[in-house]
Amino acid sequence: MKIAWVTPYSQDSAIGRFSSLVVEALAARDDSITLVSSDEHELAEYRRPPPTVELLHWSHFGSDLDPSSAYDLLVYNIGDHFPNHAGVLSLIDRYPGVYIFHDFYLVNLFLAWCASTCERPVAHSIVSSLYGEKVAQEFWDRGADADFQEWSASHAPMTDWLARKALAAVAHAPFYEPRLTKWCAGPVRVIPLAYTASEEAPHIQVQRQNGHVRILTVGTVNPNKRIESVIQTIARSAFLRTRCEYDIVGKIVAAEKIRLLSLISQLGLQDLVHLHGPVSDFELRWRYAEAEIVSCLRWPALEGASASCIEAMSYGKAVIVTDTGFYASIPPDCVVKVKAAREIEDLTRYLEMLVVDAGERAFLGKRARAWARFEYAPDAYAARIEPLLAAAVEEKPADDALMQIGANLRAMSAQPDEPIVQQVSSDFRSLFCGSESRIDPIKRISNLLREPASTPESKQGGDESHPASGDIPLGAPLVSPLAVEESVNGLPPVSENVPSDASLKSRWDCEQSAGELLPHSAASLGGASLSRFLGRWTEPIRSRLRRYSLRHFFSRCAETILSRLRGYFLGDLLNLTMSGYQRIVEVEQSVGALRQFWGDLLSLTTSWQQRVVEVEQSIGALRQQALQIQKHTERLARRGDMAVLVDRLGRLESQFANANRSIDLLANRNVLVLRDELLARTPHGYLLASIDDPGLATFLLEGRHSEQEISALLDLILKAGMTFVDIGANVGFHTLHAARAVGSEGAVIAFEPAPKVFQLLQKSIHLNGLGAICRCMNLALSFSEGPAAFNVSAGFGHHSLYPLGDEKEESELQVKTDRLDNVLLEAQRIDVVKITVEGAELDVLEGMKHILANHRDIVLIVDYGVSHLKRLGINPADWFRRFFAHGFALFTFDEQADTWHEIAEQKTSELPSAKVVFVRPGTSQWSILKQHEL
Repeated sequence: MKIAWVTPYSQDSAIGRFSSLVVEALAARDDSITLVSSDEHELAEYRRPPPTVELLHWSHFGSDLDPSSAYDLLVYNIGDHFPNHAGVLSLIDRYPGVYIFHDFYLVNLFLAWCASTCERPVAHSIVSSLYGEKVAQEFWDRGADADFQEWSASHAPMTDWLARKALAAVAHAPFYEPRLTKWCAGPVRVIPLAYTASEEAPHIQVQRQNGHVRILTVGTVNPNKRIESVIQTIARSAFLRTRCEYDIVGKIVAAEKIRLLSLISQLGLQDLVHLHGPVSDFELRWRYAEAEIVSCLRWPALEGASASCIEAMSYGKAVIVTDTGFYASIPPDCVVKVKAAREIEDLTRYLEMLVVDAGERAFLGKRARAWARFEYAPDAYAARIEPLLAAAVEEKPADDALMQIGANLRAMSAQPDEPIVQQVSSDFRSLFCGSESRIDPIKRISNLLREPASTPESKQGGDESHPASGDIPLGAPLVSPLAVEESVNGLPPVSENVPSDASLKSRWDCEQSAGELLPHSAASLGGASLSRFLGRWTEPIRSRLRRYSLRHFFSRCAETILSRLRGYFLGDLLNLTMSGYQRIVEVEQSVGALRQFWGDLLSLTTSWQQRVVEVEQSIGALRQQALQIQKHTERLARRGDMAVLVDRLGRLESQFANANRSIDLLANRNVLVLRDELLARTPHGYLLASIDDPGLATFLLEGRHSEQEISALLDLILKAGMTFVDIGANVGFHTLHAARAVGSEGAVIAFEPAPKVFQLLQKSIHLNGLGAICRCMNLALSFSEGPAAFNVSAGFGHHSLYPLGDEKEESELQVKTDRLDNVLLEAQRIDVVKITVEGAELDVLEGMKHILANHRDIVLIVDYGVSHLKRLGINPADWFRRFFAHGFALFTFDEQADTWHEIAEQKTSELPSAKVVFVRPGTSQWSILKQHEL
């Protein structure tokens, strides 16, 4: 895709830094990106753009460059500071695109735009069209009040003003997604902000001579950062006054600086609280390195996400936030959250706790760093936004047509709730929008009709090249009766009820002179006169549109859409060709791997043939023994020693039976007996097992395969590209199966704590050529991390962190344990988890709370053992209740019906030991199991 990325790009812009990171990631994904500075005036010095990315100023658009033809899409980054986003507001009405809302609160942007662009009546009509007349009047009346920011954030944040113009929209946190969805006619996505700590962070050792813990706040100093609350908290706590210092870094206006300095002096905190003002990038990094606690309090929360909070987390600092807005979406074990209703009380308790407990600070910092590097990575942002941009490019032709239709309806003074708007939108959807279309025609047209028109009082003057945001000039895009007539002339009638072209011409001859007069009269008529003049023609136009097929009305739009679709199709065809070449390369690599694997099989076949020879030699020796026994039979019989004869004959028969069975197995080529191992061929690959494990050896020698119902379940729910986690993988029965199912685009992560079994698992993975898909870990999963005793039994698979009982337990060894949340912290997708841990299931469940909270579609396949629970003193009802608490439904396998059935919580006490499946109702996997049940 060719994308124009419109963004502030000054050295000190956080949005500029975000754009630099994401644009570089998108360019690495073969997208062609041009950075367009939206700063009001061209700057002497910009942030350095990524390699191969061009940087332009927005003022070059229109005169030097036509974005409509030069780019597939424009992406606008929107914040609440007008000097940084003036270019955005000058471009969005001419060139629709995707809007990234960095701030939830856009009141300051709106007021500054009004001051430079339009008079109060137009601004008032914009607010009233969004929130109603009562709120609009209060909006202007409250402007000078001290609580205006808090009131407007909850009643009129002005996010809606721009959301209704967007082709598609991005929110950086879930809390303001509903507001964007309400107004945006296209798709809306929540994508966590991309931001990282600087890679040039100084490696310094901070020496604190007074032993004080340093607290830091970063950003433009204003009341919503709650700096005054932190100062008051330090002043009220005798403990904090002697143990910490508070640094405040960022731009600050003179009045706010005087107010805070006066407060600091009044409370006697001159030596503990320091206002540093704006600082260089190097000094900012140094302040982060020096700080141990970072305060990111906000009330009200105005931003969509906080770059300073993410940066502090990336540096591994203990961060304190207000439990609101973006901050509410951060996991509670990564930051400390303060309730706004009891701000001072919570802040005092948490600050005192963090200042005194260095271990807690380190723990929070470690979790915060890991979460930030996973959740806010630029590569992840690029991967998440790219499908939305591709969808917007596909919808752009339809959106262009809807804008033109909306302009024509607006020229007729149509209102959003009129039947013609509903009819036009419905017909447009049926004609031009497929079943997968993500644009809402009626919302797009209604939004356009709700926007106030330009007025003679607008400060925009007569400059038609830069129309005011939300304004559509009354001349160019509007239709007169003559224009409507021309749009249907020359088209064949759709049905017998539609008048012919000749009759249409004759019927409108009497109106032609008036129609020609309309464009010439517009310049001389005042606003009120023009409205009255248009009003005379509104009803005739509407009546004709009702009589003539709306297909005529859309014919010109259809031609525009089809021409653009042809261009997009050629682009897709080229991309498909390149994808085909890439696929050929991948196939050639796979062929090489298969050749190597075939060589390994040939060597194994040679070993098998040698084994056959050995067995045949053994049989020959047995035959010789049989001849010897036959020779001595008569002599033994004459001596009456029949007991010896019977014993020798019994042993001989047993040896013959074993030899014949080995020959049969080898002939079937299912099992190869090596020196210390068995190599078995299963439906999903070759499996190695220990020959010292009699239970497993017998199982494989008899040609049986483990847990057929689970194999059938994996065939049912696993798809290419999924991620499968095998906890208690043993030698890899289901690991191999899952790896074949998810393919090269998926992943399998297998955990096996027993060292000998783990070695066999690794060998099986590499023997089958699945090393790129499977990741094996010699680790036991539990609710904590550290060493633990692990009980290994004589029977295969019966190993546990808990004692197994005298009849099973063989030995005890030390293994490493950890939480699944810690091990798979960076996993972006987890679909299916199999848990076979011999009684430690609830420990594993406790250690994967974060994964369960963030993966709604996850499926758990768990080994439910009544004997294990009885051994550990766990009530089965309590065991199931722990799973139900996470919102899961329960499925068990019915052997008679050969299907999976959902079981109510009340019936769990009746269940025997079995494999059970937990899946959340309403998910796609739940639907699959329910369909299988029927």
